[in-house]
Amino acid sequence: MEVKFLGVRGSTATPGNEFSKFGGNTSCTEVLHNNFQVILDAGTGFKDVKIRKDIPVLILFSHFHFDHIQGLPFCRDLLSPDTPIYFSSALVSKDELKGILGSCFSPHYFPIELVENLTHIQYLEFEDAAKIIKSNCEITSINLRHPGGATGYKFESNQGKFCYLLDHEYDDDSAPGIIEASNNSNFVMWDGMFTSEELSMRKGWGHSSITQGNEFLDITNSKNLRKVNIYRWDPSDGKNPRVDTYEVDMDNCPSKVLDILNKIKNEIDPSLAYRRSCAHGVCGSCAMNMDGKNGLACTKPHSEIQLRIAHMSLFSSSPLSPSRTIPLSSLLLTIPPHHPS
Repeated sequence: MEVKFLGVRGSTATPGNEFSKFGGNTSCTEVLHNNFQVILDAGTGFKDVKIRKDIPVLILFSHFHFDHIQGLPFCRDLLSPDTPIYFSSALVSKDELKGILGSCFSPHYFPIELVENLTHIQYLEFEDAAKIIKSNCEITSINLRHPGGATGYKFESNQGKFCYLLDHEYDDDSAPGIIEASNNSNFVMWDGMFTSEELSMRKGWGHSSITQGNEFLDITNSKNLRKVNIYRWDPSDGKNPRVDTYEVDMDNCPSKVLDILNKIKNEIDPSLAYRRSCAHGVCGSCAMNMDGKNGLACTKPHSEIQLRIAHMSLFSSSPLSPSRTIPLSSLLLTIPPHHPS
């Protein structure tokens, strides 16, 4: 199962180079499995969705503020009648959902009657929509506090637990239900709309802060995992080089890149082989390429590896950011090929 961020901004799309790190599109997230595709919300990022034609496609709406639906008419694949596509929301009934989208995308607001033209779309009650993928993953809803109402979604499978908690105001009243739903999650998407200072002046606006998100991870025992890609080659087996991917618990890992390698070897994959000796930057044994730059693994802090927003495998790290996304780091380590690994 994989998660892909297609839009992470709030309120309005923000084009421009200064927004390239997190992207400028409004809310849209893809959850992809071998047997299903789920799209969470349809902000401007929805235009970039590649709808699968070989598996069921479910589009779930958390709520209907415009930054969560404004990309709906602009996905080319949505217009194809060849694919069974299901629309649903835990917030409203299927008839209400169809009516809301119909009123938003019709004259005077949109040139055509969008809903009437998308005749291949099937509208389902949320309980029926969840049954489509139940054999592979269980989806349940989470009530969120937001003006006009909103709902989050919890995905649970044998691969882990993912909670989608966008627009919501986290406070003493809403906390118990959200905490209970999110306990021991592998991956949480959080509404980090405000700083703590901004939040104090915006009570009732329906959003949360970055600081609250970090505290929430501790309360719910959510994991702080980092995806580490290691380029490996064993000249003795005649096979081509490969990249192996590991997920490392960074809360229990010291500060250097070499510490990550030691943790992988000791706790995950004992077949990993690499040179190291003094671990103090003197001998040079642990020289390798780290994210495109040569250096010593024993002196390179892994915190200095640039964070990337990317297509990533569930379920990975979940630090919070002001852009209301989760910056997921992908660290590529190239171990010198003359050392079998």
